Amino acid sequence: MKALKILFSIYYWAAFALITIVMFIPAALAWLLSFWWDPVRRWNNRVSWVWARMYMLANPCWKLTITDREKINPDIPTLLVANHLSMWDIFVLFLLRKDFHWVSKRSNMLIPLIGQNMYFVRTILLDRDSPREILRMVKESVKRLEEGISLMIFPEGERSLSGRLQPFLGGAFMIAKRAKVRIQPVVITNTFKLLPRLQWIFNPIVHLHVSVLDPIPKETVELLGTEELSALVKDAFVKALPADHRPLEEIS
Repeated sequence: MKALKILFSIYYWAAFALITIVMFIPAALAWLLSFWWDPVRRWNNRVSWVWARMYMLANPCWKLTITDREKINPDIPTLLVANHLSMWDIFVLFLLRKDFHWVSKRSNMLIPLIGQNMYFVRTILLDRDSPREILRMVKESVKRLEEGISLMIFPEGERSLSGRLQPFLGGAFMIAKRAKVRIQPVVITNTFKLLPRLQWIFNPIVHLHVSVLDPIPKETVELLGTEELSALVKDAFVKALPADHRPLEEIS
C-alpha cells in the first residue's frame, strides 16, 4: 500500500508542477491587466479558483463537499477564520469562490510560481518569530478590512501536526475588533489526511469537507473581548468538527 502511495505521489507532484506552470500564465496576465485599478484582485482571485480546481481534478479520487457557502456575504467585509491542517487548506478555501485576501507565513513566498501568485493576490506576509512583523500584519489586515476587502486568517497560527484543533492565538480576534467587522468561521476536515504537515506522500483517496458556519455579527465582535471571541469561535469549531479533529480535552 505504501508503495502505491509513493507511486501516486510521484505522479501527483509532477502533475502539480505542470498545473502550476500552466496556470501561472493567466495569473500573470490577470495581474498585468488589473493591478493598477483593482485592489481586491478579482481577476487574479478567479484564476486562483480555477488553479485550485485543476489541482483537485488531477486526482478524481479526491472529493470535496462544501456546505453553506451562501452564508458568506460578498458585499460585507468579513474576517474569515479557518482551522489549519495542511498546505492544501488554502486550495480548498479558494474553491469557496469568494473574494478574499489571506495571511501567510513569509517563507511560502519561496515556493516557485505559487509565491509569485501570492504577490499577485496581495497576500499579507508574516514572520511569526518577529514581533515587528506581527504588528505590521495586524495593522495591514485592519487596513484591508477597512477598505472593504475580506480577509482569511488561520487563528491557530500554523498547521496542526496531529490533525486536531490547536489553541488559538489572539491576533485574528484583535484584528476583527479593531476593524469592527463580523467574523465568519469556516471548518475544514480531512486535508490533514490528504497531505499531513512535513510529509510529501499524498493519500490518493480522501473526502474533504468545508463547512461555512454562522457568522458572528460585528455588534457581538465589538461587545466581547478577544478571549471571549476566541472561546466563542473555538466552541463553534469543536461542535462542527469530527471527533478525530477535536482537541483531546474536548472529546467526551
